[in-house]
Amino acid sequence: MKKFTKMIAIIVAVAISLSYTANAQVSINTDGSNPDASAMLEVKSTDKGMLIPRMTQTQITAISNPASGLLVFNTSDEKFYAYVLSGNKWKEVQYGSGEIILPSYTIGTGGSCANTVVNGNYYEGVALDASNTVTLDATVTTV
Repeated sequence: MKKFTKMIAIIVAVAISLSYTANAQVSINTDGSNPDASAMLEVKSTDKGMLIPRMTQTQITAISNPASGLLVFNTSDEKFYAYVLSGNKWKEVQYGSGEIILPSYTIGTGGSCANTVVNGNYYEGVALDASNTVTLDATVTTV
């Protein structure tokens, strides 16, 4: 009887596993939605982007056996590249002509800051560096 019960359990387990369809899709989101049926991976956001690996040209060329279609951002020349196996080459992904201009800000357009000097670029969400300086004429009085 034990063997018969064990055999029934194995048959049931095999039947369940054969009837079960595995879903190998992944969705990364904040709303709990399932990925589109045509996608293996869906990344959904309304306030963030997807950041692919960023590396120097030396690091890119050091990748061992890259997969055809592997995508990276080259920090040496600030371009995207995809590996193409048939040519054994990293090919530049060409940019289109469209662009999104980030908002910039003006400082010193009034009489009180007429001698203001602004150096560098100031964009919302972009970190400042040493080239970003603001010089203001000011009279300082100690009390």
